[in-house]
Amino acid sequence: MAGLGLLVWSGNAQIWHLCVVAFAIQVGEILVDPSTVALVPTLVDDVDLDRANGRISSVEIVANEFAGPPFGSIVFAFAPWLPFLINALSYLGSLLPFRGLPRRPDSDEALDPRSSRLRSDAADGFRWLRQHRVLAPFTVAQVIYYFGFAAGYSLLVVVVTDDLDGSGAAFGLLLAIGAAGGFLGTLLGARVAAAIGTRATLSGCVALQGTTLAAVAIAPSLPVVAALWFLNGIPAGLQRPVARSMQQRLTPNHLLGRINVTTRIFTRGIIVFGALAAGALATATDVGWSFAAGGAIQLIAAAVMWPVLARLREL
Repeated sequence: MAGLGLLVWSGNAQIWHLCVVAFAIQVGEILVDPSTVALVPTLVDDVDLDRANGRISSVEIVANEFAGPPFGSIVFAFAPWLPFLINALSYLGSLLPFRGLPRRPDSDEALDPRSSRLRSDAADGFRWLRQHRVLAPFTVAQVIYYFGFAAGYSLLVVVVTDDLDGSGAAFGLLLAIGAAGGFLGTLLGARVAAAIGTRATLSGCVALQGTTLAAVAIAPSLPVVAALWFLNGIPAGLQRPVARSMQQRLTPNHLLGRINVTTRIFTRGIIVFGALAAGALATATDVGWSFAAGGAIQLIAAAVMWPVLARLREL
């Protein structure tokens, strides 16, 4: 990231530089995020998982979606190279709190790193996930959900700037509004799940997201889109800690990292194909149809989740 900032400062930055840095950053996130998910159950009692995951998710949303984009846009306007340098310093600064974490989970099931092999570990994780009665079909439902999600995430800027003649600042503000909804959702996740159960919480949140995403297709103005995006953010933030806690409760601690990586390969990888499909549909028809299709796909995901999560009572 610091190198990219230097290239921007010198006027030599090119698109392929951005692609290389984005790839490297994503590799780092794939290492760090699943490790965080795997570490939480070793530090927190089972009854506190929803609350702990809610706090972690709220920090992620505030930093990544609420504070980051607007702050980055402002700093970029002042000096295009500066946000990259600040981001580089933030990565280095994260080393300090990470040093306070235990070097290895306090668990009898922890693997001996000298005997583990990357390929066999990955295969073990995939086989375990494929055979699980809840997590395997739930992962399929999540793949469907993220395929629909890609339509809104990838084409929202087109709706704001082209269809509704909004500015770049308006788009940044809209992202912040959605993140505010997500932050509120993370604070409510544990309470809602305790009140109505994991099944109703996760299926209901996905259904609400699908409904609000489809409604963007007929939104007549930027204020209406902003309201819908805020409402979309609430269930998006609410379901995140609940889904994490369910995965942590159903997975042995020593497999959590591998299971989380496996699910991310499918759920994040499908976003690429969802964005391409949404772009193709928008090109052939209209952007609104892509949002309508994305919302319908998320409603299908909610319908798939509902009977799958009923099996939680049997475990």
